[in-house]
Amino acid sequence: MIDLFSLTLLVIVVSSLLVAYIRRRRVDPCLKDFDGDSICMRFSDGKVIEGLMRAISTGIEIKYTVRREDDAGNSVSTFLVYKSEYTGINRIDRIRRRLTEKERKRRDRILAKVHHPKLPRRVIRWVKNFFKTIRDSLSDIANLVIGQTTQKLGLSSIIAPQNKYVSQVNQELIATINSSFEELLERYIGNEVSVTVTVAGGTEVIKGVLKEYSAEFLDLWNVTTVDEDTAAFADMVLPRRIAVVRHLAE
Repeated sequence: MIDLFSLTLLVIVVSSLLVAYIRRRRVDPCLKDFDGDSICMRFSDGKVIEGLMRAISTGIEIKYTVRREDDAGNSVSTFLVYKSEYTGINRIDRIRRRLTEKERKRRDRILAKVHHPKLPRRVIRWVKNFFKTIRDSLSDIANLVIGQTTQKLGLSSIIAPQNKYVSQVNQELIATINSSFEELLERYIGNEVSVTVTVAGGTEVIKGVLKEYSAEFLDLWNVTTVDEDTAAFADMVLPRRIAVVRHLAE
């Protein structure tokens, strides 16, 4: 006979571990592209932070590569940007020439795949986009499948007390599916686009390859910018609250 107390305890432990793991893995795809790279983050208040970026589900850690001090004069090694502070970000730059040779080669390989995606890559993206479009129905589908399966196996009376924890894992899994699917932008992935950026000082037009997008950000590669008073190629993450893809560039 199945010990319901032990089963319930096991379900609680397993579901808690699964939820914690899922939440940890949930990172914005645009920010994830810059994870581990040397970046320059610019804020709307004029602050500029440079260092190695680590993107996690709850925010961004920037590790300084040179000695820095905080406002009180204390020596510090990192700068944290919490998810609630993303609204203060104006853009994130990744200057190509600042990358190591290994990082540049990896970046160039990724860009080549975006420019000329092979069939498996196109199929995977299509499947992801399909799930994005039916995201709101996935919970009902999962509950129906679980309900029918447990009923046929005669496990309804055993599984019923655990429904709360099963539903929690189900909801977290569905939440990991990025709900941002826009047919207009999807057609421009891998193409050079013109982006209008509106800031306090006015508007700026930035041209680059649209690598990815999410609900909060645009991921633009091969942008011509200025680094240390000289022209340079950079990849940029731009917040969608100030940046809009306006044209397909030529």
